[in-house]
Formats: sequence, C-alpha cells, structure tokens
Amino acid sequence: MMTSAAGYSNSSPLSVSSNGMTVGTGILWASSPYSGDANRGIVPGILRAFDAADLSAELWDSKMNANRDDVGNYAKFVPPTIANGKVYLATFSNQLLVYGLLNSAAIADFSIAATAFSPASISSGASATSTVTITPSNGLTGTINFSPTSCTGLPAGATCSFNPSSITLGSAPVASTLTIATTGVTPAGTFDVNISATSGAISHTTTVTLITVPPSQISGFSLGVSPNSASVNSGSSARYTISAVPQNGFAGVLSLTCSVPSNAKLGCSFNPTSITPGVTSTLTVTSTASTVTLLVPNKTKLLLAYALSLAFLLVTFVRSEAHSRRVGRYLVLIVMIALVTGCGGGSSSTPSTGGAPGTPVGNYNVVVTGTSGSLTQSVNVALTVQ
Repeated sequence: MMTSAAGYSNSSPLSVSSNGMTVGTGILWASSPYSGDANRGIVPGILRAFDAADLSAELWDSKMNANRDDVGNYAKFVPPTIANGKVYLATFSNQLLVYGLLNSAAIADFSIAATAFSPASISSGASATSTVTITPSNGLTGTINFSPTSCTGLPAGATCSFNPSSITLGSAPVASTLTIATTGVTPAGTFDVNISATSGAISHTTTVTLITVPPSQISGFSLGVSPNSASVNSGSSARYTISAVPQNGFAGVLSLTCSVPSNAKLGCSFNPTSITPGVTSTLTVTSTASTVTLLVPNKTKLLLAYALSLAFLLVTFVRSEAHSRRVGRYLVLIVMIALVTGCGGGSSSTPSTGGAPGTPVGNYNVVVTGTSGSLTQSVNVALTVQ
C-alpha cells in the first residue's frame, strides 16, 4: 500500500509492511528528501520507519548509521517496495538499495538491567539504591552518561543520582549505583521509575519499582539482650543471649558483630554469628587472667667452677705429695669461691617474679551490632570485672 501527492516531488511516498496478520507488527516506511527542495534539483534523501500504531514513534532511519545505511540522492516519486522481508529503494545515486534485518550477532548493542531498590520500602526523607548494569554486546564501545534526567516517573520531591555518572563500554558489563533521595514532601505510594541509557543512536530503558510508606510502616528490627549486665572474676567469661525483635513484619537475616574497649584485654564471640527473628545467639565475653613467672638464678657457671677446681686439685695431688702446700692453697681458694657465690651474690641468688597483667578490675560496655542489608542497630551489654 502506498500514497503519494501527485505532481509534488517533495512529498513522502509511503509503504506499509507487517508480519502477516500479527497485531502490533505494522511498520510505515517513508522515503523523503533529507534537506532541500527536490523540485529544484537533486537533494539527499532519507528512509524512515515508524510504528504503524503510533506514528510519533520512529523506529529507525537511514541516518542513524549513515556510513552503512545512507540513501544518497533522493529519487522523486519512488516509494519503498517491500518484498520477502526486505525493503527496496531506488535512488538518484544510480543505486538500488536493499534494506533488511541484519544477523543479530553482527549488531552492536547493549542491554540495561537494574536490581530492586534497597531497602524495599522507604519513608519520606530516606534514600534507596539500585545497581544499574549495562552489558555491551557484539563489540559496542562508547560512553554512557547518566544524569538526573535519566530517571522518569519519580514521585514529588524525589531526585536521582548515579555513581559513577559516566561509564565506558568495553567487553564486560559495567555497573553504576542509582540513588533515589526523597524529601519530606514525597508522598507515600508505589512508583515505577524508568531508567534510560543512551549510546549514540542506541537507547534502552528499564523500570524499577519504588515504594514509599509512612515512617510507622517501615520494616525493621531492634536487638534484645538478656541479661543486660554480668559480673565475672578476671580470667572468667560471661554469656548473654542476643535476639532480633522484628518490626512491621521484618523477616530478614541479621549478621552480628561485637566490639570491646581497647586495652581492656577482653574478647567476644557469637554462636551462631547470624540470626533471624525467633532465633537467638549466645554472646560470650571473655576476660584475661594475669600471669606470674618465677625467675630462678642460673647456677650452671658456679657448678662448673667447682668441678674444674676439684679436678685440678686431684691431678695435682696425685702427681706429687710434695705439692701438699699447693693443695692447701687450692682448698682455700675453693672455700673462698663458695663463700663469695653463696653469700656475696646478692640479688643473683634470690628468685624474682615476672608475667603479664590481666583485664583490669572495672566496668566495661561491649557494643553488639546487628546488620541486615542497609539496616543497622546496636545495643550495649555491661560487664563488671572483679
């Protein structure tokens, strides 16, 4: 089917194609001058494809990739001809152009996807985040720039931002974090946020649902602890039961961590390290006992001196009784050494003590933290070391 204004060469000859009788597959093809008046001379042309159900939606035109698809010089009064899945168009560039679907593997493109917002619902004045992933295909390169206008469908008082705001396409998927920030005037409700990305003539959009609720309806949790305090002797342990108290239907998993005062020589641990509402964990806080070490003098050198002196004395005695006077001198020497080392050694003969101090006596606070996604709550437990 085609229509054309007879006698006027600047009108656009039209043709319609569809995939048989399948609803929604109609395409309106239009061949027209790209610039200039075709009545007065040869001008460049352009071939356009529109959604037949919505003529405001242009699906494709030959200038999107001019190096590959350009019409050249416009041929007056020549409508596009559709046959066997291809579009034929004569031109004044001495060419008959044939357009058809390319092998999808050869078309450079990208896809866009976004995760659900975290947290799943927020109150006015809060923020939610989503990870937007761009996956290039078939060698597509270039840059995608995000801006506040990349988001549509936001509720009143809400804004969007991206980090990073610009990503470079390569061989691997690239991600950017989308943050939706609300204000006090943002109403409660469910909103479909459209996120668009454009690279050259290629544009894609994905949708993520944002839920805003009154503060009283926000799902969350608090931490319960029993007992609130405990007393132990240095070197002993105290145990507490930690539980998750759900709010507004919270049913998530909490990861538990603990921290103790620095230089307190305290340790803490959980069993198990994560809980859900209805499940408890045991927190064990362990204090450190002081240690004492007894230091005994080393008498090895003293005994060695005794042994050498005695051996020398015996050898001398055996050689000659004439040396009896000399033996007497050695005996006197040995006695003097014994007296000096036994009585005159001072502190070297007295045992001394050493060791390491334990947890000082006092009151301590151990901080217990539970984390589930972007939600975090903390509670203090008290410990007295006696």
